[in-house]
Amino acid sequence: AGFALRGTLEREVAPRVAVGVAFNYARLPLTYQAPGFSSICGLCAADATVSSYGGLVRIGGGPGFHQVIEVFVGALRYGNFEQHSPRAALPPKSNTDFAFGAGYGFGYSLANDWQVVLIQDALNSIHERSTSPGAGGRVGRNFTTRLGLRVGV
Repeated sequence: AGFALRGTLEREVAPRVAVGVAFNYARLPLTYQAPGFSSICGLCAADATVSSYGGLVRIGGGPGFHQVIEVFVGALRYGNFEQHSPRAALPPKSNTDFAFGAGYGFGYSLANDWQVVLIQDALNSIHERSTSPGAGGRVGRNFTTRLGLRVGV
Protein backbone atom coordinates (compact mmCIF):
# COMPACT_ATOMS: atom_id res chain seq x y z
CA ALA A 1 0.00 0.00 0.00
CA GLY A 2 1.13 3.48 -0.70
CA PHE A 3 0.19 6.84 -2.16
CA ALA A 4 0.39 7.87 -5.81
CA LEU A 5 0.32 11.21 -7.58
CA ARG A 6 -1.85 11.46 -10.70
CA GLY A 7 -2.28 14.14 -13.31
CA THR A 8 -4.47 14.26 -16.40
CA LEU A 9 -5.03 16.64 -19.28
CA GLU A 10 -8.44 16.10 -20.85
CA ARG A 11 -10.57 17.65 -23.58
CA GLU A 12 -14.33 17.28 -23.69
CA VAL A 13 -15.32 15.86 -27.11
CA ALA A 14 -19.06 15.36 -26.43
CA PRO A 15 -21.36 16.09 -23.51
CA ARG A 16 -19.96 14.17 -20.51
CA VAL A 17 -17.24 12.48 -22.63
CA ALA A 18 -13.58 13.52 -22.45
CA VAL A 19 -10.37 12.16 -23.97
CA GLY A 20 -6.86 12.94 -22.82
CA VAL A 21 -3.62 11.72 -21.32
CA ALA A 22 -2.92 10.50 -17.79
CA PHE A 23 0.28 10.15 -15.76
CA ASN A 24 0.68 8.34 -12.40
CA TYR A 25 3.77 8.25 -10.17
CA ALA A 26 4.35 6.32 -6.93
CA ARG A 27 7.14 4.86 -4.80
CA LEU A 28 5.70 1.54 -3.63
CA PRO A 29 6.72 -1.57 -1.69
CA LEU A 30 6.80 -4.88 -3.57
CA THR A 31 8.21 -8.38 -3.46
CA TYR A 32 11.27 -8.60 -5.70
CA GLN A 33 12.36 -11.82 -7.39
CA ALA A 34 15.85 -11.75 -8.83
CA PRO A 35 16.15 -12.67 -12.51
CA GLY A 36 17.72 -16.06 -13.19
CA PHE A 37 19.83 -17.62 -10.45
CA SER A 38 21.12 -14.36 -9.05
CA SER A 39 22.69 -14.22 -5.61
CA ILE A 40 21.37 -10.70 -5.06
CA CYS A 41 18.35 -11.47 -2.91
CA GLY A 42 16.35 -14.25 -4.58
CA LEU A 43 12.98 -13.24 -3.17
CA CYS A 44 12.98 -10.15 -0.94
CA ALA A 45 11.09 -7.07 0.19
CA ALA A 46 11.92 -4.02 -1.91
CA ASP A 47 10.67 -0.64 -3.09
CA ALA A 48 10.25 0.52 -6.68
CA THR A 49 9.20 3.60 -8.56
CA VAL A 50 6.00 2.75 -10.44
CA SER A 51 4.59 5.08 -13.08
CA SER A 52 2.04 4.81 -15.84
CA TYR A 53 1.29 7.07 -18.77
CA GLY A 54 -1.05 6.86 -21.72
CA GLY A 55 -4.41 7.72 -23.24
CA LEU A 56 -7.61 8.12 -21.25
CA VAL A 57 -11.32 8.17 -22.12
CA ARG A 58 -13.63 9.43 -19.38
CA ILE A 59 -17.42 9.13 -19.41
CA GLY A 60 -19.64 10.76 -16.81
CA GLY A 61 -20.39 14.06 -15.20
CA GLY A 62 -23.25 16.43 -14.71
CA PRO A 63 -24.70 18.33 -11.78
CA GLY A 64 -24.71 16.80 -8.31
CA PHE A 65 -23.84 13.10 -7.85
CA HIS A 66 -22.95 11.16 -11.00
CA GLN A 67 -21.23 7.98 -12.17
CA VAL A 68 -17.76 7.99 -13.73
CA ILE A 69 -16.23 5.40 -16.07
CA GLU A 70 -12.62 5.64 -17.29
CA VAL A 71 -10.69 3.52 -19.80
CA PHE A 72 -6.86 3.69 -19.96
CA VAL A 73 -4.37 2.35 -22.55
CA GLY A 74 -0.65 3.05 -22.25
CA ALA A 75 2.48 1.88 -20.47
CA LEU A 76 3.42 0.87 -16.93
CA ARG A 77 7.03 1.40 -15.90
CA TYR A 78 8.83 -0.10 -12.90
CA GLY A 79 12.23 1.28 -11.98
CA ASN A 80 14.72 2.22 -9.27
CA PHE A 81 14.40 -1.09 -7.41
CA GLU A 82 15.90 -1.02 -3.91
CA GLN A 83 16.12 -3.89 -1.43
CA HIS A 84 14.83 -3.09 2.09
CA SER A 85 17.49 -4.82 4.16
CA PRO A 86 20.33 -4.28 3.56
CA ARG A 87 19.62 -1.18 1.49
CA ALA A 88 20.95 -1.96 -1.97
CA ALA A 89 20.07 -1.14 -5.57
CA LEU A 90 18.63 -4.07 -7.54
CA PRO A 91 18.63 -4.74 -11.29
CA PRO A 92 17.19 -3.86 -13.76
CA LYS A 93 17.28 -0.07 -13.85
CA SER A 94 13.72 -0.08 -15.28
CA ASN A 95 11.17 -2.16 -17.14
CA THR A 96 8.25 -0.87 -19.24
CA ASP A 97 5.18 -2.96 -20.06
CA PHE A 98 2.00 -2.44 -22.11
CA ALA A 99 -0.88 -1.52 -19.80
CA PHE A 100 -4.64 -1.23 -20.05
CA GLY A 101 -7.41 -0.82 -17.53
CA ALA A 102 -10.71 0.62 -16.47
CA GLY A 103 -12.06 2.52 -13.54
CA TYR A 104 -15.53 3.03 -12.11
CA GLY A 105 -16.75 5.33 -9.41
CA PHE A 106 -18.75 8.35 -8.45
CA GLY A 107 -18.34 12.07 -8.60
CA TYR A 108 -19.99 15.12 -7.15
CA SER A 109 -20.01 18.48 -8.92
CA LEU A 110 -19.22 21.33 -6.57
CA ALA A 111 -19.59 23.89 -9.37
CA ASN A 112 -19.76 23.85 -13.16
CA ASP A 113 -16.03 23.09 -13.48
CA TRP A 114 -15.15 21.58 -10.06
CA GLN A 115 -15.76 17.91 -9.20
CA VAL A 116 -14.75 15.57 -6.39
CA VAL A 117 -14.35 11.95 -7.59
CA LEU A 118 -13.94 8.56 -5.91
CA ILE A 119 -12.87 5.87 -8.40
CA GLN A 120 -11.70 2.25 -8.15
CA ASP A 121 -9.16 1.43 -10.91
CA ALA A 122 -8.12 -1.98 -12.21
CA LEU A 123 -4.93 -1.79 -14.29
CA ASN A 124 -3.44 -4.77 -16.14
CA SER A 125 0.07 -4.89 -17.55
CA ILE A 126 1.50 -7.46 -19.94
CA HIS A 127 5.11 -8.34 -19.16
CA GLU A 128 7.36 -9.78 -21.87
CA ARG A 129 8.08 -13.49 -21.89
CA SER A 130 11.02 -14.56 -19.79
CA THR A 131 13.96 -16.39 -21.29
CA SER A 132 13.94 -18.76 -18.31
CA PRO A 133 12.94 -22.35 -19.19
CA GLY A 134 9.28 -23.04 -18.43
CA ALA A 135 8.43 -19.39 -17.80
CA GLY A 136 5.62 -17.80 -19.77
CA GLY A 137 4.13 -14.38 -20.28
CA ARG A 138 2.87 -12.61 -17.19
CA VAL A 139 -0.09 -10.37 -16.56
CA GLY A 140 0.26 -8.00 -13.63
CA ARG A 141 -2.82 -6.58 -11.94
CA ASN A 142 -2.88 -3.38 -9.93
CA PHE A 143 -5.92 -2.10 -8.05
CA THR A 144 -6.14 1.51 -6.92
CA THR A 145 -8.75 3.57 -5.12
CA ARG A 146 -8.52 7.24 -6.04
CA LEU A 147 -9.95 10.29 -4.34
CA GLY A 148 -9.41 13.35 -6.45
CA LEU A 149 -10.40 16.84 -7.49
CA ARG A 150 -11.09 17.67 -11.14
CA VAL A 151 -10.78 21.32 -12.12
CA GLY A 152 -11.89 22.68 -15.49
CA VAL A 153 -9.99 25.44 -17.21
